[in-house]
Formats: sequence, structure tokens, C-alpha cells
Amino acid sequence: MDGTTDNDVAPSSPRVRPLGVRDRVLILLAVLVLFPLLTRPWLADVSAWRGDAYFHANDYERARSHLDRALFLDRSHARANYILGVIDVKDTRFDEAEGRLELATNGDPDNVDAWFWLGLARYRRADWAGAAEALAQAVARGKDDGYVLRLRERALDRAGSDPTSEDASSAAPGDGSAGR
Repeated sequence: MDGTTDNDVAPSSPRVRPLGVRDRVLILLAVLVLFPLLTRPWLADVSAWRGDAYFHANDYERARSHLDRALFLDRSHARANYILGVIDVKDTRFDEAEGRLELATNGDPDNVDAWFWLGLARYRRADWAGAAEALAQAVARGKDDGYVLRLRERALDRAGSDPTSEDASSAAPGDGSAGR
């Protein structure tokens, strides 16, 4: 030892005692009770709702932050994957968008807009057959405006012809914000 005793400790310094068995059990129980509460799906929903609000305010950076948190809590959260997929399409990250939008359509097959954006992402990647299939799903679920129908017809035409005949980016007018 260094020659000090308990009486040599300054009165202002805190005395730390080792945790006893009872204290350790209480901490373990608190973790076991609180951890599931902190990882509940409702927390993913809250983060997704906040991300959705930022998305509609065109603040994609904040939206992405909240949506990433939602996906951390629930990897298959359909709404978070849908919104991030749309953001990825707008950022011309079509491969990432396709993966997210496939998860969104798997989680919520009735999301018409997710099918549309999946079709648009595939169209921009020059996956004509995949685009036609996703756009057909959107049309079957009620999204039958002129833009979607024309885009589907173009994809069908290209699926049956040479896929390098036309550039994908010149064929899809606008950013497809009709599905927002």
C-alpha cells in the first residue's frame, strides 16, 4: 500500500463502494425491462413520422437522419424504406433506391406510390422488364394517370427491343414527382 488510511481521504472526495449482488441484480433487471421498451416498433414509427415530415418539407438530410434511425430499430419498416427510396431516386442513386423500394413494397404491397417509384428507379437503371412489372403493379392498384401509363408503355416497348437503343435518362421525363 502507499501508507494512507481511510482517515487520510479528503472529506469532499466521494467514497465508491463495490456493487453488491443485490445492486447487480437490480441493474440487470432494469436493463432487461428498459431495453425492450427502447427498441419497440413504436419508436421506429415515431422516427419514420418525423422523417416523413422533414421529407415533405424538402429537408432530405434531416429526413434521412430520422429514417435511418427508424431502420436501425426496424430494418423492414415499410414507410421508412419507401421515403428513403424516393430520396435515393431524386438523388440518382437508383441501385440503393431499388433495394429500399423492394423492401417497401414487400412490407406494404398496397403502397401504390412505392410501386411507381420502384418502376421509375428500374426504368432509370434501364431494367425495362422490371420497370414494366413494377409500373403494372402501380396501375393495378389504381395509379393510372397518363405519366405512369406512358412510362409503362415505353418500358414494355424497350423490354421487347434492344435495351441500348435509347438512353434511360432521356426517356423518362422529369423526376416523376407525380408519385410523391
